[in-house]
Amino acid sequence: MTENKQLRYVNNIKIPGYEQSQQEFDQIPGDHFHEKKEFLKKIYHVKQNQILQAPFIALTSASQERLIMRKYLFLFFIKNWINGIFIPSLNNEKYLQNMFMFSLGRLFNPFDDVGIHALSDFDYNIVVTDEITDQEINYLFQQLEKNRTELFKEFHMYMEVNKDFTLQKIGDLESKITLLKNVGKDDKQKVEYNKRIWQNLMFYKSIDHAFCIFVDHKTIREKIFSEMANVPEKNLFEHLLGKSSSKNSIAKIIAGLPINIVTDLDEKKNVYEVIGSRQFDKKIRKASDFYGEFKAPKVWYFSMKYMVNRLYDYVCIKRSKGFSIKEIGLEEHDMNYLLNAHKMMLILQEIKYYRTMRNNYRIEFDNSYISRDRFVTEMNYQGGEFKRNIETMMYKKKLIPRTEVEKKTKVLIMAGKYGEAGFWLFNEISRRITKIFLQILEKEYPDTHDKYL
Repeated sequence: MTENKQLRYVNNIKIPGYEQSQQEFDQIPGDHFHEKKEFLKKIYHVKQNQILQAPFIALTSASQERLIMRKYLFLFFIKNWINGIFIPSLNNEKYLQNMFMFSLGRLFNPFDDVGIHALSDFDYNIVVTDEITDQEINYLFQQLEKNRTELFKEFHMYMEVNKDFTLQKIGDLESKITLLKNVGKDDKQKVEYNKRIWQNLMFYKSIDHAFCIFVDHKTIREKIFSEMANVPEKNLFEHLLGKSSSKNSIAKIIAGLPINIVTDLDEKKNVYEVIGSRQFDKKIRKASDFYGEFKAPKVWYFSMKYMVNRLYDYVCIKRSKGFSIKEIGLEEHDMNYLLNAHKMMLILQEIKYYRTMRNNYRIEFDNSYISRDRFVTEMNYQGGEFKRNIETMMYKKKLIPRTEVEKKTKVLIMAGKYGEAGFWLFNEISRRITKIFLQILEKEYPDTHDKYL
């Protein structure tokens, strides 16, 4: 591993294709917020239409270009909306002198060169000094909420605002870190509370080499990241992929735990029929016919986000910290497969999102999974974009190798048996992704990996 930590500032980011637009935006007087918004609105809709009109066949240079184009658009938009409109509109020098605002997530990670889908959100944190009063904190939070609503209403862009971690005082954050270090295992309620704190703090561990600064405050920055520097790298694995994660994770899925989803009818539910789950696999095998044929189930779910996207994010984060692919536990062919699988999930998530959003403008939409019902609906949809992407993935890009699985899925699709074909397709991807995960697990837990799940 090589150590290479360099501070990155949002204002210093050069975004390909936006040089002229940046110059024009910078010429607008600082307090002309309406004019700035109208300028960004025009740029956004022109570029978005260009992106949507681009050819979109899975895992081709055209689809790759579409994902990258959207990343550049989002970067340009967020950079200027936050630093050029939101922060100046607060009109309060006290905030600027006592605030550390920085990015989280895939959008600003320099090692994520794939791009983003349309539902990608903007993750960030604001930490302020204890000089900021509770009243000022409440006002700032209200402005964040107002900003979030405006961004979604005008651009369908999701900006997360959460009272638990989006905006915090440094004193409160330091208390959480101290509490986390002193948690007593005999106090179940305290342990559960600290799990939530741990999940929050691990965001800082995951970005300590990849965050991007909107508003800097050296004292706050050094306090946060010096505290987290001593946290073992193994905790990052648990946060993103492991059984200790407070969210869905690939380890939990394999171990047979349910995933939490929101259905297309806005119902929150836990589902156990998840492809990749060893328990689900056993259940299906028990239901095999007299001759032992492994039949596709009538109900299935595949977690695109937690089986594939999150695994890719983990590898990107480790690489940003200086780890080589081999040090992570992978070979080049593993990385190529994971990269293509990640791209494919982004593409499928994007297609589903736009089809849904045409008729249902919601600020919350669970695009993390695909189910049998969703798959069948999309395969039957007039125009066939989803079907063409699936076929490209299976037959041309080797996410499904030339095996009996490929032959079986091709026959099933030709017969219109999309629910069965989808199961075999994602079951094969799950098999390959699980193998990659187990290689990473062995690196993290060399002595106990075989007992971890």
